[in-house]
Amino acid sequence: MRLIGADLRERARLALAAFGFGGADVSGPVEGVVGVYVEWLTFLVAAHYDAQPPPRGPVLQVISQGHPDDAGWLGAADLRTVRIPCDRPELAANAQARAAVLDFLQRVALPASAGTGHEGSTRTGHGG
Repeated sequence: MRLIGADLRERARLALAAFGFGGADVSGPVEGVVGVYVEWLTFLVAAHYDAQPPPRGPVLQVISQGHPDDAGWLGAADLRTVRIPCDRPELAANAQARAAVLDFLQRVALPASAGTGHEGSTRTGHGG
């Protein structure tokens, strides 16, 4: 990760220099951005090699129109897939995708809390 961070720093400095920015003016922003990406890559590598148990309960997979229809990597026994008619970059902002997630949560996640006395609760777990 050290080498990846060094490479990203150099690329960021060169890209900013192409726009006339350099020196101490870019040190803080470069370190901030590179730090975020190095942390994210470290997490992804660690998660990739970590054996996780398969999901328990229902899993929702929301995919774009061009996404391959292969969900085996999820390892979910109860998988619900919703294909949204848009491209991947538009998926998070798509109204149909939001509606599918809300519907899933209302049907699956929210009934799981029924009868526990925590519906609508804002308790933080402090006190009694």
